[in-house]
Amino acid sequence: MKRLWDFCRDIYNPGVHLYFATNWYFALYGAVAMNHQSEYTLSLSPLKVILSIFLILFYLRVIDEIKDFEYDKKFNPDRPLVKGSVTKTHLTWYLIGTIILTLILNLQLGISVLFFLILEFIYGFFLIILEKKNSIIRNNMMINLFFTYPVNILISVYIFLVFAVEQRVHFAKNIGWNRVDTYILFSFAACFLYYEFARKIEWPSKAQEGERLYSKILGFDTAVVFTVGLGLISMGLLYLSFNTVAIMLLIFPLAFGMFKIWKEKESNEKSSRPLTLSGTLFLGLYYGIIIVMSLLDFYKGFDFNRTIGP
Repeated sequence: MKRLWDFCRDIYNPGVHLYFATNWYFALYGAVAMNHQSEYTLSLSPLKVILSIFLILFYLRVIDEIKDFEYDKKFNPDRPLVKGSVTKTHLTWYLIGTIILTLILNLQLGISVLFFLILEFIYGFFLIILEKKNSIIRNNMMINLFFTYPVNILISVYIFLVFAVEQRVHFAKNIGWNRVDTYILFSFAACFLYYEFARKIEWPSKAQEGERLYSKILGFDTAVVFTVGLGLISMGLLYLSFNTVAIMLLIFPLAFGMFKIWKEKESNEKSSRPLTLSGTLFLGLYYGIIIVMSLLDFYKGFDFNRTIGP
């Protein structure tokens, strides 16, 4: 257990990831519930689903530790597998244990949810093989993202499946996927992509040779514009789902990031990864706005002008 705890301390902070899993669950569940004008019931289900998301994220982190070994030897020598505090055998047991625990937590949700989780785990493991066999996928960040990002989207789909099962079991209500659910799903995806791109953009003068950065693939200015575009897409899709001006608050972390870039562009004093804080603020505010909206919707009877469609 000490080895596992040391591994988490080094690259998977339990508190941070549990906080992230909690916000992801309540924001997405709340958004889908608002869309379908659904009821709620008090149960232990949120705790089980949040813990499941936490475990899935841990599983994916272990997968990254295995598949990024060669890269980490050069750029992240303090990673557990590189410095020898864990071996591939230990990591294999972590993967197996995570799968078992996650499936146990979801037994009551039915075969469809279990099947979906197994699919998620298989796809995650497949990424190790894919990157090992294909150097283009392994070395080109944009192509790599095309293959790896679905695991993130699948977590959001898992939350929707849980919502649909609970509505059927507790309220005999059959939930079908509609146009706004698609907007919500891709809004969440674009939001996290903003965070993902923002933390991997670096000034050319500070970038190390061989370091994996989107600003190296696209060029610094293009990467910044593309990243801001992802944030605007996320906002736009959320606005299409829930027509409320509260969503416009997301402009502030975007503007903060752009102001920082503008201020530092001609300066000799440049910060490392200048958009990282903007990405973190955007992601946190995004989740916070939706959670507050869903609470107001349920407890105060606010109507956020849903646009439900077939």
